[in-house]
Amino acid sequence: MTVARYSFLLWLALVPATIAVAFLAIPLIGGLITPGPLSTAHASLESNCVACHVPFAKPQQDGLCKGCHEEVAHDLNAGEGYHGRNPVVRGQTCASCHTDHEGRDFELVSFDAETFDHVLADFRLTGAHETVACANCHQPQKTFASAPLECVGCHSEDDAHKGNLGPQCEGCHNTVTWNETSEFDHSLTGFALVGKHLEAECEACHVNRRFHGTPSTCVSCHKQDDVHRGGNGEQCEECHVARGWEFTSFDHSLETRFPLRGAHAQIACNECHKQPAALVALPMTCNECHKSDDVHRGRLGAECSSCHSNAAWTPATSFDHASTAFPLTGRHAAISCSECHRDKVFSSRATSCIGCHSDTSHQGRFGKAPDCATCHVTSSWQRWTYDHTKQAGFALDGKHAALTCYQCHGKPVASAKMASTCVDCHRADDTHGGEFGENCQRCHSTESWKGAAVPKTRLRP
Repeated sequence: MTVARYSFLLWLALVPATIAVAFLAIPLIGGLITPGPLSTAHASLESNCVACHVPFAKPQQDGLCKGCHEEVAHDLNAGEGYHGRNPVVRGQTCASCHTDHEGRDFELVSFDAETFDHVLADFRLTGAHETVACANCHQPQKTFASAPLECVGCHSEDDAHKGNLGPQCEGCHNTVTWNETSEFDHSLTGFALVGKHLEAECEACHVNRRFHGTPSTCVSCHKQDDVHRGGNGEQCEECHVARGWEFTSFDHSLETRFPLRGAHAQIACNECHKQPAALVALPMTCNECHKSDDVHRGRLGAECSSCHSNAAWTPATSFDHASTAFPLTGRHAAISCSECHRDKVFSSRATSCIGCHSDTSHQGRFGKAPDCATCHVTSSWQRWTYDHTKQAGFALDGKHAALTCYQCHGKPVASAKMASTCVDCHRADDTHGGEFGENCQRCHSTESWKGAAVPKTRLRP
């Protein structure tokens, strides 16, 4: 082996060793030429430069920082947290903000609480959080990023539900004030709030703030309101609705044999169903319910509907009076039933005129039971249609036409019929003393009693 070849081989053997010795000497050399002591947080690494520095490759130092500070590396990669959201941080090295070798008391983090924009953090400050001091959430000796993000992390002592509703406080509460709740979507519980339930306070159903296990049946909350006292079962929703306890969806026409019409449709259920319907069945005839309203006291039978309607108990409007022996005509059709039937005993009412109309004008001159209809009509009592010629067989002419009825019919008689001869009325006026008989009309006329026209033939008595 030549000397030259031997020298080359020796050089190849010494180069790696020399490099290795150089690397091993870096900490020793770094310790001799260090720019200053590390901060308290990194003090344990002061004798191990390569923990933070990559020899001859300064750009790779950020990888060593992220290797220790994994949460910061995560935020940078995910675009979260202060380092991931802050556009100023992107593209910068760790050392450009966090310098070291400034002594044990040096603060690696330069932070101004007055100017820090919390929007850059994972927790935006809203409502009452905007006025809270930093120290209320960020505890001393802990990193700012370690502050809890969930409500329960800070407000566990304020949780009146004692954890029974889980940690999702924001489902009901907001940041304006802890005691002010937002519009909770109650339908998510399987029990949507509608009608009167929307107006109820939470505590009205959730006594002692007990939410889980709250019963959802009507009777569980409204048992004391059950006027049926359990007689109709517990399925309240079959009749009642949430709009109001007094409103019902029960269709009386479809679900019973008694459709509600007229005034029946306007009354409350308990006016008829004074006891639970399931326990006491109600009668369906008018008379059985309205017996106390029967002014006829049962004398007209139980068929109330022959006169009355369900629109109103009074007045009776459906009765056809023509079906009786006394059809209503003229003024009779316009008056109320009670004007004739004052005692409400309809079948006992007389049908003669004199039964209702006392004879004050004629004073009984036409008998005790006169046939008023002979002269009078129902359109008006003052109007009369008596035709003396046709009905009495005695024409009223001359002076007779101007006479009142009473001048002839002066005394009560059994009937209106009177004698029709002159002498029957004028006997006292006969100056002849009966000498010429009773055929006064041979000389006299109805125009005048005086000025008799004597016939040419001899008068014979």
